[in-house]
Amino acid sequence: MVGPGVKQLGRNDNAFSDHTDVRPTMLALLGLKDSYVHDGRVLAEWLDANALPNGIRQNSSNFIQLAEAYKQMNAPLGRLGLSSLVYANRSITSDDKQYARYLNRMSEITAERDALAARIKSVLNGAAFGNQPVGNGDANGLATTRTRSLPRSRN
Repeated sequence: MVGPGVKQLGRNDNAFSDHTDVRPTMLALLGLKDSYVHDGRVLAEWLDANALPNGIRQNSSNFIQLAEAYKQMNAPLGRLGLSSLVYANRSITSDDKQYARYLNRMSEITAERDALAARIKSVLNGAAFGNQPVGNGDANGLATTRTRSLPRSRN
């Protein structure tokens, strides 16, 4: 990313982003907003502080921490997505009972992930476009939500 308000960092492999982050980041840079709740997030760590929406600028470290956790949980190439591929491959190559258990477990995990993702998207969107900074209570309340984990890979 280049342009006014964008830090000149060159290539940055430390921050995970994908195509869903382009629209909210561009709207934030332009000072625009609409009623759409984005699946992506503003790439705040790549923007100058003076270019950030006020709701992000007020507590950018909480915003970035929550946004990074959201991406790892919700993006196809995030930790949850990649772990689910290992679990799927292991289950598909086993017997029918194991595969049936996998389908049930993934249904539960997906439902919990979707519910948590919706809550996080609301908080991130509120910070970016509603002048509602991510407070310690927001980040902690979401971080302590109980979620199931995928079985560990044997690799």
